[in-house]
Amino acid sequence: MGRFRMFLIRLRLPGRRVAWRAAALAAAFLILRFLVLPALPGWLAARDAPKPSDLAIALGGDSSGSREAGAARLWRERRVNAVLCSGRPLLWHVNEADAMAAHARALGVPADRILRSRSGESTAAEAAHILPLIRARGVRSVLLVTSATHSRRARTLFRRAWRRTGIRVLSCPVESPSFRRERWWARVRDRHVILVELLSWVRVGIGR
Repeated sequence: MGRFRMFLIRLRLPGRRVAWRAAALAAAFLILRFLVLPALPGWLAARDAPKPSDLAIALGGDSSGSREAGAARLWRERRVNAVLCSGRPLLWHVNEADAMAAHARALGVPADRILRSRSGESTAAEAAHILPLIRARGVRSVLLVTSATHSRRARTLFRRAWRRTGIRVLSCPVESPSFRRERWWARVRDRHVILVELLSWVRVGIGR
């Protein structure tokens, strides 16, 4: 009788293993769905207190105009003395930085308070190209304005590139009107934004 009971217990073990695995997968799915995915946009965003600074830098890469609008708002609030628009070539003899600068001018920033950087092929390239421009003007502190989901990586790259300069870099992101946090994983465009940002963090991790 004892041997027969042991035989029955052994027959049940595979079924128990399957049940435990199914439960573990269900738990992992629930954690991913209700904890990890909703929290990702918040983790990608870096928000610092907008201390008075020499310059607001609006990074290129967002056609909505929200980034230079955010930089212009900082100028109107007298948190910065000037605005720098950074962009990349768009068409023949047309640079994103010039369009951003025109937008900032329309929002009230005087022309003599707007700087331009026309080499924005990547965030790291922007940091490298902007540095000599602002050092020549004695800038010691900046507020970095970009989309919220891009802001933590941008701040990391700028601080890394400028770590020996003594220039203070703070992040003051804006919400992109083309991205919605709520259930972002349900929309192709929003999934693409998050996926690209996560893959870009891999490059940051390996120092590229």
